[in-house]
Amino acid sequence: MISLFNRVVVLALLLAVPLIFCAKMDESFDLPKLILLYIGVISFWAGWLINGLRERQFVFKRSLLDMPLVAWLGVTLISSLLSIDPRMSFFGFHRLPMFGWFPMLAFAALFWAAVQVADRHMERVLAIGAVGVAILTAIYGLLQYYGYQIFPRMPDFTKMPILSSLGNPIFFGCYLMLVIPLASALFIETLGDISQSAGRRWKIFVSLGVLVLLIFTFILTFARGPWVGLGVGAIFYIAWILKPQMRSFLGRDFKKLVLLLTESIFVIVLIIFLVYPAAQRRLRSIFDFEEPDICSRIEGWKAGFYGFLESPIKGSGPDTFGYVFRRYKTVRFMETAGWDRIQMHAHNDFIQMATTTGIVGLMAYTWLWITILFQGNKRLRIQGTDTPVKGGGRNSVTLRGAWYASLLALFVQNQFNFSTVGTSAIAAIFAGMFFGSSNGEDRVRHSFSFSSSVSSMLTGLVISAAIVLCWFALRPARASLLYTKGLMNKSNGRWGYAIQDVQNALHLVPNNGAYRDQLLRIYRLWVNDERDMERKRLLVRVAVAQARYNARRHPYDSCINNNLGFILMWATLTTGEDYRTEAWASFRRAVELEPNLLAAWSNIAKLSDSMGDRRRAISILEKILKIKPDDKEAKELMEKLR
Repeated sequence: MISLFNRVVVLALLLAVPLIFCAKMDESFDLPKLILLYIGVISFWAGWLINGLRERQFVFKRSLLDMPLVAWLGVTLISSLLSIDPRMSFFGFHRLPMFGWFPMLAFAALFWAAVQVADRHMERVLAIGAVGVAILTAIYGLLQYYGYQIFPRMPDFTKMPILSSLGNPIFFGCYLMLVIPLASALFIETLGDISQSAGRRWKIFVSLGVLVLLIFTFILTFARGPWVGLGVGAIFYIAWILKPQMRSFLGRDFKKLVLLLTESIFVIVLIIFLVYPAAQRRLRSIFDFEEPDICSRIEGWKAGFYGFLESPIKGSGPDTFGYVFRRYKTVRFMETAGWDRIQMHAHNDFIQMATTTGIVGLMAYTWLWITILFQGNKRLRIQGTDTPVKGGGRNSVTLRGAWYASLLALFVQNQFNFSTVGTSAIAAIFAGMFFGSSNGEDRVRHSFSFSSSVSSMLTGLVISAAIVLCWFALRPARASLLYTKGLMNKSNGRWGYAIQDVQNALHLVPNNGAYRDQLLRIYRLWVNDERDMERKRLLVRVAVAQARYNARRHPYDSCINNNLGFILMWATLTTGEDYRTEAWASFRRAVELEPNLLAAWSNIAKLSDSMGDRRRAISILEKILKIKPDDKEAKELMEKLR
């Protein structure tokens, strides 16, 4: 039932997703990975259906995660339908869309795809492939760190935390955190091979070198959440490897070798931290609750908790945490994270699920992780007592322990950060390998009899549907190309063409805030450049209509409401038509949604002054300066009013 094509698709996703990025797209990292994920998943299941039609039966391998995963997807689907922003909940936040329903469905489909192809041979192939890709990303990251940028369009990351092809040091650290246990397992297998064949001792130096390279790069990401996650995963893995029931596989002297390996890695890590003082400071800051990043995390968790209490049953909807956070954003968060920063994700999976999907979604998500951790650990204990397979070091027992250690590490780090598209896809494949490789007999078979003509017709329908779905999956890429074209037309003063291109891009990806803002910016530039007053008034009305449309589509977005008020004030000054009453309502709506949105309060002060209420304007500016004493705009306005 599972063809070579299906195996190649899973392997290709494992190899390509961490590596792919496109500097020419407006979102260079996660967007290409998500598009590739969609196309890969669609291709896999189209191939599975076509193969089943050809063989006149469908065979589906089940796993322990099927029921909790289906329950979680069902709950999040209902929550998406009831969301305060359904489009956002289905497609996800445009920059980091992991918690949208369609991306979560794609991760689940990739997990089930990995389950279908999982066996001991595929386990080893994928483990070697994952380590090989990690080596490439590590080398690229180190080149970035030391000032050798391969791709000229990428920014300069010299002496910064390593981003590599994942686009963020935390995401890259999380990826290495997932792969390092596999590199350790392959190294342990190499020790087993050498114990049987003394002529292969060169392998130990290669395997150890790979492990040191990955650990060295991992430390230079300065990603504390992945550090903690890998620490927990490594402790579990070493303890599991040294269990008494593993001796039949490992041999009598193997315990000494593993302990020697552990001590050697500890010394290597210690040396790295001694050589790089920045890594020492970063490690010490884990326990510093006054450190800005940790303070902002805690404030984000508080906001999520208050948001959960606001709607405990259904939540606000998947991937709408940013809306909830704005309402409860504190001055303390702004002081530590940045005055204009918004936290779009909770940086804790359980708070994220509680806030956005309610208590039912939280229960479903908890059920999923309980199954992964407890049932997975139970399965490991059973497998650890199995009779070793012929092949010594190639026995997959140690590798299965590594899959589990990676998932355990991910669980820990996801309580401090969130997974991105790349790490979520890799984790889905790892989970599929772990829960699918020993489940070969648990299959559901459904046989049927069709004539050749009917089978050919259904095959054609499957291929057609796959092509259409892949075309839809490419919408963000097409939108990015149109947006880039629009920016070029804007730089050349071709305002009409620029607006047309950006509008078409926004039609393809309606959730993209950068497209919305850029469209209004082009309208303003065109109006400033226009000399004919009638055309100027017409353009202003079109811009106002676009801003109103944005506010209707995203009524809970404080920034969009603030932008609407700003456009209305600009329209009043430009055309002389009085939009101030509507602008006032828009600004008030913005501060209702985000009480500490200083930009909206500043706009209210300006509007109050223009309407003759100077006392209110001064009172608002005093409030802004009390929160942010060095606010330059508020100081200048205060000087003018006084």
